[in-house]
Amino acid sequence: MKRLIALCLFVATSFASSPLERTWQLGSEQYLTFAAGRVNGFAGCNTFSGSYTQNNSSLTFSAFATTRMACEKLIMTSENQFLQRLSRTKRFVLSQDAKRLSLIGDGVLRLQAR
Repeated sequence: MKRLIALCLFVATSFASSPLERTWQLGSEQYLTFAAGRVNGFAGCNTFSGSYTQNNSSLTFSAFATTRMACEKLIMTSENQFLQRLSRTKRFVLSQDAKRLSLIGDGVLRLQAR
């Protein structure tokens, strides 16, 4: 019986999704969604997508593919800063209530669960 319970716990935890797997908002416009090793979102003017690797609190992103729309200079500057900070992410911290996510690299991006 103990072996069966241990096997059930192993199977349940093996298929549990990461606490990152949801949509996270930065401000009123920018967001990113984690799902099954992929990430996509809206950077302010353009959408983006890529992959991510998580190992414990370590987090890295692949190069992002983005659409190529042009917007006002201020929006484009904000978008570029957002994407650069994402690409430089090295680790993350999730709040105890799992509603706030900090991405840490060359600075900190503080996101809210949607």
